[in-house]
Amino acid sequence: MILYHVTDAAAWRRALELGVVAPPSLASEGFIHCCMKGQLEGGLARHFDHEEEVILLHIVSKRVKKILKWADVTYGYFPHLHGRLPIEAISDLSIVRRRADRSWPLDEQKLD
Repeated sequence: MILYHVTDAAAWRRALELGVVAPPSLASEGFIHCCMKGQLEGGLARHFDHEEEVILLHIVSKRVKKILKWADVTYGYFPHLHGRLPIEAISDLSIVRRRADRSWPLDEQKLD
């Protein structure tokens, strides 16, 4: 199963330097926010409305099973990573640029 984590270019560069993804939410909330393919659109609308471009990290769930926990939140059941995400757990990434109409072209992305 593939999970997704949304980030930006600066955070991705830091992750490549460190060898792990460790966003601020890991320190402040204790986990890294992730989602499933069908949850991407809602997550982008809720949390990334101010961005013009994002990077979707494609995470192989079996590579993070020791730190993966599921949370039932108000708007769905979401995967959270309770630890730093090793670069080796990422199978691919997609750079997604917002369309002129402000929508995200998720239908044009390779998301599996």
